[in-house]
Amino acid sequence: FKQKTEYEIYQCDWSSDVCSSDLSTTEKFADKVNTTFALPEEKARAIFSWIARHVDYDVKSLGKPKKVVSFSYSSIEEKRIKEKQIQQELARRTLRRKKGICYGYSTLYKIICDYTDLECVIISGTAKILESDIGRIPGTPNHTWNAVNINGQWKLVDATWGAGYLNGSPARFFAEYDDIYFFT
Repeated sequence: FKQKTEYEIYQCDWSSDVCSSDLSTTEKFADKVNTTFALPEEKARAIFSWIARHVDYDVKSLGKPKKVVSFSYSSIEEKRIKEKQIQQELARRTLRRKKGICYGYSTLYKIICDYTDLECVIISGTAKILESDIGRIPGTPNHTWNAVNINGQWKLVDATWGAGYLNGSPARFFAEYDDIYFFT
């Protein structure tokens, strides 16, 4: 088995042997990353690049009320297990539909990192995207992204913004891969 170069997996067009593999589940996606890449930064970039190139922003979900998931638990461990199950389901749905909003992108990134032994967290915060946001005190979180631990250093990753941008009214998604949001 010949290990693929970064360029080959980053430029996936589903015609190469790496990209034509069955990536229909988060486990299969992670297995492909693990068998193709050895170094943590290569795995982190491959996951980012694939998600940013193949998942579109779900404009129809923009502005809709967030789905609230309720559950009960009797221990901290049970709470963690249930939260992980909810994240895994969102990651599976985002991968299957190849569509999501920022929480779907960041959750998919985290779950694949988990399966590839990369320490990763989801960060919720306030994105300042308009000129009028400058100097404004952050309000309610309106965006999520990731931090991944590579060799003891936390690096920021935003696959949502790496995938493209929204423009117009009504908003339309323009797929335009940008790796500036990897280790930014």
